[in-house]
Amino acid sequence: MSFEPAEWPEPPREGMRLGRAELRKRFSGGDLEGSSVVQMLSARAGQSAGTYLALEHVSGRLHGRSGTFVVQHGATAHADERADTSWGAVVEGSGTGELAGLRGSCRVVHGLLELDYDLG
Repeated sequence: MSFEPAEWPEPPREGMRLGRAELRKRFSGGDLEGSSVVQMLSARAGQSAGTYLALEHVSGRLHGRSGTFVVQHGATAHADERADTSWGAVVEGSGTGELAGLRGSCRVVHGLLELDYDLG
């Protein structure tokens, strides 16, 4: 996986630190074989609290079917050590090729994309 951070165009002078990054991932050994490019926005307050939002374009084979699709995902980490809140979904209508009509939800756990999907 690669991670290329970039400066926020106009960094805030106070409050949360804002960031953006492009990530590139490879998937192998499970239902998903392929790669993705992620555009991510983030906001952080110190080391323990923050949030991110991302769009991820995935290309490859899912459960033996080839095509592309887009997932949106995000998470919020809480400073008081409450559990992180994460969410994600396949963007409706984004599936191409044999993945046209793909629907489902997802979570990103330690950089891995976990999908709960319906191939129709």
